Amino acid sequence: MTLKNKIVSMDEATAIIRDGDTMSVSGFVGIGTPDELLIAIERRFLRERHPGGLTLVFAAAPGDGKDRGLNRLAHKGLVKRVIGGHWGLVPKVAEMAIDNEIEAYNLPLGVVAHLYRDIAARRPGSITKVGLRTFVDPRLEGGKLNSVTKEDLVELIEIDGETWLRYKTFPINVALIRGTTCDPNGNITMEREALTLDNLASAMAAKNSRGFVIAQVERTAAADSLNPREVQIPGVLVDCVVLSKPENHLQTYGTAYNHAYSGRQRVPVDRIEPMALDERKMIARRCAFELPLGGVVNLGIGIPEGVAAVAVEERILKYLTLTAEPGILGGIPQGGLDFGAALAGTFTAGGLEVAVADGKLAIVKEGRAPKFVEAVEQVTFSGDYAAEIGQPVLYVTERCVLRRTVAGMELIEVAPGVDIERDILAHMQFKPIVHEPKPMDGRIFRPASMGLEQLLLGLSLADRITYDQERNILFINFEGFQVRTVDDVELVRREVEARCNAIGRKVALIVNYDGFYLDPVVTDAYMSMITYMEQRHYSSASRYTTSAFMRMKLGAGLAERNLAPHVFETWAEAQAFTAAQS
Repeated sequence: MTLKNKIVSMDEATAIIRDGDTMSVSGFVGIGTPDELLIAIERRFLRERHPGGLTLVFAAAPGDGKDRGLNRLAHKGLVKRVIGGHWGLVPKVAEMAIDNEIEAYNLPLGVVAHLYRDIAARRPGSITKVGLRTFVDPRLEGGKLNSVTKEDLVELIEIDGETWLRYKTFPINVALIRGTTCDPNGNITMEREALTLDNLASAMAAKNSRGFVIAQVERTAAADSLNPREVQIPGVLVDCVVLSKPENHLQTYGTAYNHAYSGRQRVPVDRIEPMALDERKMIARRCAFELPLGGVVNLGIGIPEGVAAVAVEERILKYLTLTAEPGILGGIPQGGLDFGAALAGTFTAGGLEVAVADGKLAIVKEGRAPKFVEAVEQVTFSGDYAAEIGQPVLYVTERCVLRRTVAGMELIEVAPGVDIERDILAHMQFKPIVHEPKPMDGRIFRPASMGLEQLLLGLSLADRITYDQERNILFINFEGFQVRTVDDVELVRREVEARCNAIGRKVALIVNYDGFYLDPVVTDAYMSMITYMEQRHYSSASRYTTSAFMRMKLGAGLAERNLAPHVFETWAEAQAFTAAQS
């Protein structure tokens, strides 16, 4: 039974907010950002000069890097203090911090998300090692961003002889959250949202602080009509709900709505356009060599976004689970203003121009700002601490790769065409350890696919070829192998012929074609290569695959070239044929 209709006007909702309140705001870039509410708060302040002196709390920057999101609240007097996990997309608020107009803290994004839970549980704080030896460590800056910020929100504690950080909890007076659909009771679903974010945790934090929860939605439903399994925020946690205009409730700041972002559709990955071969792709490609098959990989915003695109192009996404900070798990994390929907950089910045020709990298114009400097203004990642605890750390750039060791920074790889003295050491403010750096993989700097699937699976073409000397049988395992270019055809010919030449006599061939892919564009070239190999190196040849389509395709191609189309369904049949021929 509906006891109260919680759907109210914008003015009624923002009237709840009082001067001096601490207000948490949901959102990751434009995903889940309650722009309609933020517009209403700004409008009320400009009209009434209230609410004033607010403390804003957010995990990730709810903004577009220009005017939307929390940038709307960047008015002197409206905001007194800001506690944020990522400031990069709220430049108007950041400018107030730089000008000492507000108190400002930068705490780790994940810590802020945990703080909501700890505030809801009325715990004394979040205890973690995250942030040790960085600028949020109270021995350095304690996360304070300017001189007017005095209160300590982080303290050092010791538990069982180990050093930890305690991030202090504080009351949340108002939580601004966002969902898709609500009923009059305030029950909220999120079926069209790209992320669920920390809406539930921040709502619980506000309610257990005796505060208020205001929700923004794009549509309403009749009482008792929502599927209980789809309700993300129960009505008991919601005080009032406002209905947004469509333009202030975009799925992301880059996309009005995409079914794939809300999990209602899967996009065929083979239709995703590959990245252009520029410095971003080179770095992403080199990072992809470090991807742990079967593992979980967290991608940051910026150049690391490209690793997802490379994983798709190299057809290794199925072997990985990619994640991003806001909690997306699996799929292909998006970039730009879509980032968040499902740590590397260039060597210098500011005008850097590079070119690639014949598999070599050339620095056309050097960037104005060096990145490898003697000291940084703020330590966001402690290489010393990582080295002490044995955490592997690589610094991947377009021209080289460096590794952080206990002894210091070591240069371990150099791009082909790059001069160490001229292009690397001359642009570093400190001298790294240089022993015998090896070349970066040449495939990174060529337009064609790198064949990373075979490499990461440990199934290079050479590894796929085995020889039984006693029976004089050459076995090739093409399972999952892909031939898409003429270079791939030439690679197969070169590797197989090298093995045959080493054997020194004709061999009986058995090939596993299960899961094999042959691009129609190179089918003729591949079949011509088979004809060449059979005439010179095989005493007999049999092939097998469970794919009826592949059996038909191979059989037809062989028959056209007057080769016996011995393509079987099983290994046993192929082996029996070979034994009968010997």
